[in-house]
Amino acid sequence: MLRTRLISIAALAPLVVAGVIVGGWLWTGICAVAILLATHEYLHLVRADASSPQGPAAPSYLLGMMLAVLWIADARWPGMGLRAWGLALAVLAPLAAQVIRGGPEGSLNGWALTVAGTLYVGYALSHWVLLRDLAHGLDWTAIALAGTWSSDAGAYLIGRAWGRRPFFPSISPKKTLEGAVGGMVLSVLGTVAAALLLPVAIAPWQALVLGLLISIAAPLGDLAESVIKRQTGAKDAGRLIPGHGGMLDRLDSLIFVGPLAYYVVTLFLRAS
Repeated sequence: MLRTRLISIAALAPLVVAGVIVGGWLWTGICAVAILLATHEYLHLVRADASSPQGPAAPSYLLGMMLAVLWIADARWPGMGLRAWGLALAVLAPLAAQVIRGGPEGSLNGWALTVAGTLYVGYALSHWVLLRDLAHGLDWTAIALAGTWSSDAGAYLIGRAWGRRPFFPSISPKKTLEGAVGGMVLSVLGTVAAALLLPVAIAPWQALVLGLLISIAAPLGDLAESVIKRQTGAKDAGRLIPGHGGMLDRLDSLIFVGPLAYYVVTLFLRAS
């Protein structure tokens, strides 16, 4: 499994790195593909029939994908103000769709899951496009990615080597406290190291604060997706990436880190 995971990372990493460096349409395109694939997986993951313990749920697939495109467009062209009315549309359009369908059994579940999905996946991940477009966005994006990837790698490797005590066993039985602590430590170190090595002007205390916040957000994102999979009875969100599962499985930590990094960095830039 470790070998398969490393091969997948080696295949995807150059594309991501190139996207971060080039920015613009390349980075937006990479983020758009990732968001649409993850949204697709989510909408299929939460779909349930009447035999489900939670009752039937049929999220609006077409609307969910269209709203994901809306968040991507908003991130690419923030000056158009799509986000303001997009939030209202994200809440009201899926409910209107249930009305048009005649309000079948499970309509409330379908509406709620559509709204939650478009905000959880599309809206949250679109912040990576916004982050890259900030002043020194290349450096900020690299710092946020370094902290996230360090968290994932530390939790996996240290958990495998020394993990003994369970960490949120009701959500993810294989995760351990040792892995969680190791991931947090390496996340802080990875964030601070990237901040010090890159030319962006950031005070040491800011790098430490950002690192601490990412070290908390990254595992929360991982566990949050585990909650969804646990509730739906799925091991993985998909099979797209060997050794990792689906796109949503690969992006779970980034879903939480993206908005956090964008708004924290925005505060740093305003204070400077």
